[in-house]
Amino acid sequence: MKKHVAKIHEASDLESEAREALTSLRAGLATVLDAAGSRGSPPDIARSLRIHRKLAWQVSKVLYEPDPFLAARHVPSMGSMETLLRAAADKDVPESLLEEIRRSVAAYERLGEIHAGDRASLEMMLLSMAAHPDPQAHVAMRRSSFLGNSFLWGVQAKTELCAIFLHPSEIEGRFDFVRVKGLYNLRRNRPNIPWVISRLKYTDDEFRKVDRIVSEPLDDVVTDAGGVPLIRKFCSDPLPRFRRTRISSSEAEDQLTEGPAGDTAAVTIVSGEVIRNAFPTYREHANEIAEFGLMVRTPSEVLVFDLFVHRSLFQEAQRQLAVYGLIDGLDTRSPSKRLAVCERVERIGRGRDVVHSPEVPQYERLVGHVLDRLSWRDSEFDVFRVRMPYPPMPSGVFIWHELSEKEPVRDAS
Repeated sequence: MKKHVAKIHEASDLESEAREALTSLRAGLATVLDAAGSRGSPPDIARSLRIHRKLAWQVSKVLYEPDPFLAARHVPSMGSMETLLRAAADKDVPESLLEEIRRSVAAYERLGEIHAGDRASLEMMLLSMAAHPDPQAHVAMRRSSFLGNSFLWGVQAKTELCAIFLHPSEIEGRFDFVRVKGLYNLRRNRPNIPWVISRLKYTDDEFRKVDRIVSEPLDDVVTDAGGVPLIRKFCSDPLPRFRRTRISSSEAEDQLTEGPAGDTAAVTIVSGEVIRNAFPTYREHANEIAEFGLMVRTPSEVLVFDLFVHRSLFQEAQRQLAVYGLIDGLDTRSPSKRLAVCERVERIGRGRDVVHSPEVPQYERLVGHVLDRLSWRDSEFDVFRVRMPYPPMPSGVFIWHELSEKEPVRDAS
């Protein structure tokens, strides 16, 4: 019987070794192309060396991508590199320079064997070490995760929507909070899969439950919706069946009940709730940041997360995006749970006219409906958006900012 013996390597620093190998390879490629008189744009390289334009593009990316760790995923295979070197030899490039390239490529390939097991895993590791994320690479990775999760969990959605509205409340120093949640074209990939579509939870900065909060439906109660606060006119027809489980006074879970699989049974679910006098406007004990978000628990092609802030609230706020993995809950905000994403919070304008999104049907009408129900004026709301293709799941996606101190009341006398 053949014995399998594991290769043993001394622990080493992948980051520094990869940087050294890639720097050497890039320098060698630059020298070879200079010697061949073909350094330039991908079309120039392809034309002068008579190589395929895809290979020329890869070589150009390896050379000119500022971050070597982002350049790593464009390093041609050993076979493709030999094609390049033969073309360079035809241009009378010295063999000594070509051998240097071969040694550099071999050193890079060894990194994959030692640290990752294969080239694809090595590229993934190096991608995570880049100084600035590559949006296209991140989205490609997340798309693969989306496809796998859609199969494993048996459901997927075209779009997940979260729209949060903040408006001054009747009590000074507090604000009203409205959350609209939508899952568009939610499809089961296996029949009879029940699915939690929403879980509502309110905590302070120390993750203690805020039990005083009581929510109310934004719209008229749909009697056959199992307690889910649906906005009926924006849901699919006929309505799917739901059930709501009240976990505590500050926590509830909404679940889509079992049903058939496939596009013909896909549903769109839009719900909305209002919390009056929900949270403090200014800093106080255990509430030093304002944080608004959602738990992403459904594989979705895109997340559209909009924050509507009344112009009188948080005027100096510097809003940031934070995404945390939910493998073992969200009771801490440790750095190890924070996920690297490329997206940022963007201000897209003011009022309902700026919210159009092809991924959210009738979105302007939905926003208008919410504001009309509450008698709020859309021209008074600034809109901030995070658009995230293939959001990681399970995760918590948050827009947050620091709360300011309340200015002391000055004695008019």
